Amino acid sequence: AVCAGYSDNWGGQYDGQSKTIAFQTPYTGEYTILINTIDIPDIDYLSDEMQQAIMFMVSKGYFELDTEGRFNPSVGLNRYQFTQALVKIFFALNLDAATSFPDVTKDNPYYSYVASGEENEILNGYDDGLFHGDKDILRVHMLAVCGRTLANKKNYSRPGDPTVYLNYVDSADIPKWSFGDLSLTVREGLIESGSALRPNQPINRGEAALILYRLF
Repeated sequence: AVCAGYSDNWGGQYDGQSKTIAFQTPYTGEYTILINTIDIPDIDYLSDEMQQAIMFMVSKGYFELDTEGRFNPSVGLNRYQFTQALVKIFFALNLDAATSFPDVTKDNPYYSYVASGEENEILNGYDDGLFHGDKDILRVHMLAVCGRTLANKKNYSRPGDPTVYLNYVDSADIPKWSFGDLSLTVREGLIESGSALRPNQPINRGEAALILYRLF
């Protein structure tokens, strides 16, 4: 959307019945909707659902292509990049918000995204109190944030018995702190149950786009 000459992506949702688009912003003004069409050459081998998710995420500006127009679906996604995408999709970016993470300084281009995510109580740091935004985001961390988004943004209730939904061959590797949020993502179909979850492995860009698309 464009407002007063400034262009940015505000996470919105289209209502087909009323033919309107709703989005959140802390700033008043008149907004103009922009339409973006793209062609991505390196995703043809992926599932139809993942291709659709990637096309959607890129066309809305939630994910970026490299200088050659490729998405690089098998490449990792760091915590800063994931936070930026999540906030753009689901939360109003608050340029006045402040973060408590000492390793995210105000000159950091991701500062307002981290601060907005923390303000909405969906982001946690590591045990050392730092955010470690340059680290690739682990599957369990991303899924936990998605679960918090469902709970905090959409008022979904977490399962009373999380273990019912955590039927994975490597379920012993799932940290207990994530049980509630993770089981919520399974129950709501963001990820499939069974097989291997690989909770403590980094998630790649293709998987992240698909899960965020399902969350959307």
